[in-house]
Amino acid sequence: MKNIAIMGGTFNPIHIGHLIAAQCTNDHHLFEEIWFMPSGNPPHKEDEIIIDVAHRMEMCRLAIKNNPTFRISDYELNRNGKVYSVDTFAMLQKEFPENKYWLIIGTDSLFNLEKWYNHKKLLKIGAFVIVHRSGYDEEESLEQQARLRECYNTSFMNVHMPQIEVSSTLIRKRIAEGKSINHYVPDAVSDYINKHKLYT
Repeated sequence: MKNIAIMGGTFNPIHIGHLIAAQCTNDHHLFEEIWFMPSGNPPHKEDEIIIDVAHRMEMCRLAIKNNPTFRISDYELNRNGKVYSVDTFAMLQKEFPENKYWLIIGTDSLFNLEKWYNHKKLLKIGAFVIVHRSGYDEEESLEQQARLRECYNTSFMNVHMPQIEVSSTLIRKRIAEGKSINHYVPDAVSDYINKHKLYT
């Protein structure tokens, strides 16, 4: 059985925060592969302008090309309509029952899991990597995990990463203001954005 961690998101664009969270997860040596899985039609980003998926996929490819554990998955891009995590988990487990899939999420998402679409099924079939950053009480996080584990038999593991104040929203804002995004994203991603005049 392979343990595979999934880093989901719009990656609009991918940035160093995504990569550091994935690398901190990789440092635990539990996962054979970590998949970066761009979302095609995420249900929670209806008000956000999301650039074409071909650009987002290519930026992901450029960002992870030097890490042999990291992979890109287009699994959520080949589906119509809203794409929910519970459906992704269910389809992956049906298609590849020999693998165990873990979703990488932040502490903020941990406390909102019961608000996710079809959360009861998701928490029963899913497993989660919780990435801790400063600003959240770790004891409260562990208590929340224990409660969910008792209610739904959910699997959790915990990862710590440095506090990185960077987001895709911030990067798009900096580009729109004509500011540099050097060091916010890998050089290859910055070059790609500049070449294709994305977010301007």
